[in-house]
Amino acid sequence: MPHRRIASALLTATLLLAACGDDDDTSSPPTSDEVSDEQETEVASGTEDETEDDTEAEPEAPAPDQPGPYAVGRTTQQVTDPDRPERTLTVEVWYPAAAAAEPTPYELIPGVAFDADLSTVDAPPSEEAPFPVVVFSHGSGGLRQQSASIVETVASHGFVVVAADHAGNTAIDRLLGTETEFGVSARNRVLDVGLLLDEVEAGRIAGDLADAEQVAVMGHSFGGFTALAAAGGFEDIPADPRVDAIVPLAPASSRLTDEALSSISIPMLIVTGSDDATTPVEDQSTRPLGLASGPATLVEIDGGSHEVVTNICDILTAVSAPGAEVPDGTVEAAQSLAGETCDPGAAVDVTQAFDITERYAVSFLRQHLAGDERYEAVEPVDGATVRAG
Repeated sequence: MPHRRIASALLTATLLLAACGDDDDTSSPPTSDEVSDEQETEVASGTEDETEDDTEAEPEAPAPDQPGPYAVGRTTQQVTDPDRPERTLTVEVWYPAAAAAEPTPYELIPGVAFDADLSTVDAPPSEEAPFPVVVFSHGSGGLRQQSASIVETVASHGFVVVAADHAGNTAIDRLLGTETEFGVSARNRVLDVGLLLDEVEAGRIAGDLADAEQVAVMGHSFGGFTALAAAGGFEDIPADPRVDAIVPLAPASSRLTDEALSSISIPMLIVTGSDDATTPVEDQSTRPLGLASGPATLVEIDGGSHEVVTNICDILTAVSAPGAEVPDGTVEAAQSLAGETCDPGAAVDVTQAFDITERYAVSFLRQHLAGDERYEAVEPVDGATVRAG
């Protein structure tokens, strides 16, 4: 079990994994338990299922709530916007790798880090490229690695994930008092997505690994706004036609007009906590769900808080560790963000919340970006509430 999931399991109680769909749909991706049962049956019988005409059956889809068939590499680089020359972004890229290696910790500041689940810095890339692209946008006062566990799992299922620190709206900016005004940050974020896609298309991000013709935007909170704005436009910034699907997590949608949200015709998956007090489900998530003109689904993690789809518990542990040299106010800021998310008595275990998010997000992305029909439905289990737009 990955480092984060071991640590998280010690912090919180167990919650059943959730999914939606038709019980009888044989195209559904299996749960991890089903994979184990099938493997045991095959070993016991010494045979595999065969069709009557000896045609080889399509292989089962890897369980979307578990690491996928690829190892994961990651690299960090800097990009500067030629149209905003004063704006340089630090970018993290996760990609399918050729072979698994020891995961490399995420260093928040020198000497302060949290464990990675899957990714290894500069691991040799898979030769099966190109892979669809997912741009990830962090929340206000967040970091590009804030949902590392989720994006690592996404990458392991055959995606290049690109995430930038939105300069002027990061945790470091908040601590140093260098944050930009909220409206300015909103515009910058949407333009940042366009910059990242420009860099991907030019091969300066991810090189030949990325398929710039298959693109999704995923983001948390203010990053959820960013995903919605990339698909529907914001103020005088038009929707980006390169974006094929979006995955807003606990999105902040109030800055977007009805017209912008109604113009979203591409597939959309919203995942949020049912008890989110920062961006409440009603209005912030249900509004884009109801207004979007394309296929839309809302998944509520029962009892989930705003930060339940982030690695806030790992970050809090790292900055609170004895001897950790962090700027004044860092621990208090992390505790404020975490709220009750990391408490042993929290309503939802963060590991299970990650599993729920990964199960739906991977299935959605495999279906709508990779065209993998095996993920058209997922089986219903307890733990989440699903609504269709």
